[in-house]
Amino acid sequence: MLISIFNTLNTQNVIPSLLQGLQRLEAKYGKFEGVGVATLMDGRIQHQYTEGTGQDLQNILQKQPISGHLGIAYIHPKSATNDKNSPALHFYMTERLAVAYHGVIDKDNLSDIRDSLWALGYEFETRTNGELVLSLIQRYLDMDIEFPPIDAMKVSAGRLQGSFVMMALFAEPELLLAAGKYCPLMLSVNGNIGYFGSDSHALSHLSSPIMFVAEGNPVVLRPATTALSIKNDFSVF
Repeated sequence: MLISIFNTLNTQNVIPSLLQGLQRLEAKYGKFEGVGVATLMDGRIQHQYTEGTGQDLQNILQKQPISGHLGIAYIHPKSATNDKNSPALHFYMTERLAVAYHGVIDKDNLSDIRDSLWALGYEFETRTNGELVLSLIQRYLDMDIEFPPIDAMKVSAGRLQGSFVMMALFAEPELLLAAGKYCPLMLSVNGNIGYFGSDSHALSHLSSPIMFVAEGNPVVLRPATTALSIKNDFSVF
């Protein structure tokens, strides 16, 4: 239950569509533990989150608005706190990178990755899985050899063991990546607007038809002057 949106038109703002997707999910599943949106604004990633409802988030955004052409919307389902075995939503961001993933990643796998990052000198402000996954992607971006974001995402997804959908919003270059592993990932395009999602119910309200993306390398959505630009290293069917 993670949705993402991409808009290529400079005159349009993704936040209203993100809120529509959240409200659609809330109508189907009921209230959540929290909802949030992140977008790229003035060259930096901006974020708003509330432990309330989608309407509460909308009220916050009316007072403290953010806007952008790339964005991620996410929810924290109540089952994530009540059932330790339930797939949870993890989110973490810096000004240059935001990562959200929904699913389950092996704890020993995460522990090994954390130890390897510590050995390389990476420090963590939190002990959250979201920060760890973001740091893993950042590690490849920081390498001396040129490692573009799509390759950093591809290698990071390959190192993670589990079942998940992962999305990453990059400030430089401006693009949005998504990857799925043993978990459904959907893509939908409506004119100049493209959507990623892990829940078809949210996407069906925003756009159709919906295409399921085969497991594999990341799918890329990036800004284009007049048309949606999609680089797909998956096979789409």
